[in-house]
Amino acid sequence: MREEDARRALRGLVALGLKASPIVGGALVAVVLLRLNRSQGSQQQPIDDEASTGAEEVGEEVAGSDVDDPWPKHKSGSSGSQDLAEPLSTVVLDETLPIGAHDLWRLVMGEPDFQSSVRELNKQRDSKIGRWHLTKDGGAVRRVKYITPVKKQMIGPKEAQCIESYRCTGHPDSGWQVDVTVQTPKVPYGDAFHSHLRWQARSIDGKRTQLKISCEVVFTGTCMVKGVVKRASMEGMKESYTKYRVHLLERLKVDSVGGRSEQANQGNGGRQAGQLLLLLLLGALITIAYLAVTEKQDGDRNMAAAALAVLRRSAVKARLTAAAGLHRTAAMVAPT
Repeated sequence: MREEDARRALRGLVALGLKASPIVGGALVAVVLLRLNRSQGSQQQPIDDEASTGAEEVGEEVAGSDVDDPWPKHKSGSSGSQDLAEPLSTVVLDETLPIGAHDLWRLVMGEPDFQSSVRELNKQRDSKIGRWHLTKDGGAVRRVKYITPVKKQMIGPKEAQCIESYRCTGHPDSGWQVDVTVQTPKVPYGDAFHSHLRWQARSIDGKRTQLKISCEVVFTGTCMVKGVVKRASMEGMKESYTKYRVHLLERLKVDSVGGRSEQANQGNGGRQAGQLLLLLLLGALITIAYLAVTEKQDGDRNMAAAALAVLRRSAVKARLTAAAGLHRTAAMVAPT
């Protein structure tokens, strides 16, 4: 009860500070986050998982480059994709791949070399990948731990320990689903939220698989800056899986597949259309500028012709005036 009262008091102070001045409010938020970050170590909560006994353990690690696949290569009598749950709120990857569902499982979930290349891509270090363990309900679980850089965070550590808990719902022969819970217990409010990722693979024809990855941020405790935490977490996952998609397609060499080539051609066609439109706009601008200059020159010539005509009329008038003056002068001096 005391902790809840303290949180309410802090929220009241922050609200008063923001009302008084954005600078004062920001300073109060910084102080609160800094204090919470210092006291974070004693507030970590363990993660329940059949693959491990504690949050810091991953169990038996994958040795060497062996593919960690607890199931046989093919399951007899399997046909069609299993029923999968609905995707989570935000889809970060949706791709049709030229590989069978089980082979895709072995690559992205069981091959240590590929997983190490993904860790390197995201600049993660000190990775510990636990082995998959079969569960009583026919699925499998494992735990992975590593240290990753923390971006866009002004207060708190520049890198953090991530603990990923994987749970596969069934045999990955004709289709599979893996739910991943990602916790970062040592960042501010790390005990109050976690990221939830859902990998879903559906077999299309035995040789192609649709892979969809969706995600959301789940709050399990009180957090005064939910909007900031959620936005930063979602941006991080989107950026990470944008790079992951490119890396996976390069590994599978999907550019040589018809569906992917069509997308690439569409992309090239779009770029060519954009370049053509840009050239047309440039040509139009040059034409307008030329017409404007030409019109100005024509206007200048017309003005010059008009001025010359005025000068000519003035000159004629001046000559006539001079002749009349000379005529009068001559008449005045002539002898009578």
